[in-house]
Amino acid sequence: MRDYALNQSNAVSTGFNINGIAAGDNNHVYLASGNHLYDYLTNGTQVTNMTFPDQGINYTDVAYGNNWVVASYAGSQHGVTLRNLALNQTSYFGVGFDIDRLTLGNHNDVYLTSGNSIYDYSLTGALITQMTFPDNGIHYTGIDVMAPVPEPDTAAMLLAGLGLVGWIARRRKA
Repeated sequence: MRDYALNQSNAVSTGFNINGIAAGDNNHVYLASGNHLYDYLTNGTQVTNMTFPDQGINYTDVAYGNNWVVASYAGSQHGVTLRNLALNQTSYFGVGFDIDRLTLGNHNDVYLTSGNSIYDYSLTGALITQMTFPDNGIHYTGIDVMAPVPEPDTAAMLLAGLGLVGWIARRRKA
């Protein structure tokens, strides 16, 4: 574990290879390895080891957001699993291709990378959009979603509301 200045604060030895890692809330870290998804605390305590019974399934990445854990899998099947914080599956959907990386979006969607393509799927498995880079030599190796920047009209409404609250408070004083 490292802070924002990249200073190490802790190290945990798991004894297995990690394909994907995601930081959760309250010192939880979610790991993908083989046919396992793990929930560890940052102090090294293992909370949950969810083992998928089909050893032909390998989890390739994991992401956390909005109190959900999503993981991509490959092998005998290719897809995404949506899980609660106890790593119990609530839904899943197949995609038919190997997923390199994934992340949760801001609107109950999940972004996936595969080779030179980026996909946006709803959590129910509906393809929202796809973008394929024209150069097959380019492969996306990571993906993340930034918090949305407020639209100018939203910022103007926020400022107007704050001004109104200030005006009301000032009138009450008088």
